[in-house]
Amino acid sequence: MDIRAFYLFVCLEATGGRHVQITALCLIDGNALNADFDLYLRMTGRRRKQTQLGTYGDGMNRARPMLVFSNPLGAEQFDRVPILVHPKENLGQDEHRLRLVYRLYRSVGPGNRRVFYCYRYRQDVRTDAEVENLVDPFPVPQRGAQTGPRARFKLPFEVGLTH
Repeated sequence: MDIRAFYLFVCLEATGGRHVQITALCLIDGNALNADFDLYLRMTGRRRKQTQLGTYGDGMNRARPMLVFSNPLGAEQFDRVPILVHPKENLGQDEHRLRLVYRLYRSVGPGNRRVFYCYRYRQDVRTDAEVENLVDPFPVPQRGAQTGPRARFKLPFEVGLTH
């Protein structure tokens, strides 16, 4: 059975000692991040792993793909506030504690957009605030096609031979 998913993004910041506080929170409909369910099925389906690797033949490569999409907390409007991103436009009518604050548009190719609706706790929003439109507000970092090296780090000094 396929179940529609929401993702929870939070920003934790240290407050001193062992304590942290949540400074931003976004509960977002999975389709606002990626609506290509076939891609998801391809990535999570069965695949072949490499076995009998390494000097002793007991190693394996599980060939697990990792998908990375934009982080909604990178949007300026989502910073330092709790927000719900939902596919339903009139959610505030059913749940009176919520107030629509943004229409979130995600571009899908030239001239085509999908819309989602962003809600905040009604008491946290100015009563005269108008609903704003956000078009592709999530930052997309520059990415190359090649992965970086893993499990390697550079020491801040050189190791040399001693006599």
